[in-house]
Amino acid sequence: MMGMMGYGFGGYGSLGGGIGMLIGMATQLAFFAVMVLGAVWLFRAVARPGQGAATPDALAILQQRYTKGEIGHDEYLRMKKELA
Repeated sequence: MMGMMGYGFGGYGSLGGGIGMLIGMATQLAFFAVMVLGAVWLFRAVARPGQGAATPDALAILQQRYTKGEIGHDEYLRMKKELA
C-alpha cells in the first residue's frame, strides 16, 4: 500500500505531470499571443496612415469647390454657415 502513494493521477509516473505541463505551456502561449496581438492592435490604432494633419477639413474642401466653380456663391455661403 505504501508503494502506491504518490503514483496516482497526479503522481510522478502518470499523466498528471504531462497534462499539467501541457496546460501550463498552452496558458503561456495564449498569454503571449494576446500580448502580441494587443501590441499590434495598439500600434495600428495609434499610427494609422492617412489620418492627421494631412487630411483637409470640411471648410478647406468647401473653399476648394468654390474656387473650382463647382458651387455658386450663395451655396458657398450657406454651406459655410452650416459648418461654422
